[in-house]
Amino acid sequence: MGYHVTITRRRDGKNNPISKKEWENFVSLSSDLSLEKLQDGNIYTVWKINNEIIGTLGWSYGEIWTKNPEDKFLAKMIEIANRLDARVQGDEGEYYRTVQDAYYDPGEKEKQAVELKKIHQKTRIKTFILNFVIFLFFLLLAFIASKYSN
Repeated sequence: MGYHVTITRRRDGKNNPISKKEWENFVSLSSDLSLEKLQDGNIYTVWKINNEIIGTLGWSYGEIWTKNPEDKFLAKMIEIANRLDARVQGDEGEYYRTVQDAYYDPGEKEKQAVELKKIHQKTRIKTFILNFVIFLFFLLLAFIASKYSN
């Protein structure tokens, strides 16, 4: 498990994905990024300086991601995000303006709170229904037991 960091265009609950073609075009125009097949057989975007791999990025579902980036790589991700009209988001929902300047989007926190409340409400309803069905089952068992015990 690691700290997941994503380049995303998600804003106000709406997603404007970075297409695979757009990402591949972006990488092809970059002098320090390249698409490479790594040891695990998957194709990643690799950031190299003087032939040394500094970090790798994966693309999936319209977002660019990595795990456990060092500050230097996080700064590169912020640079990439700015060029793609996107933002860099950490695992805990924070967004990065710079490596040292992270913030939480208040609009998204409110939406997350509303979504969490909906999930809790659905869970309570499902729990009530399940408990009611179990109660009816035992009531039916008691009724059947009383019928056959006489």
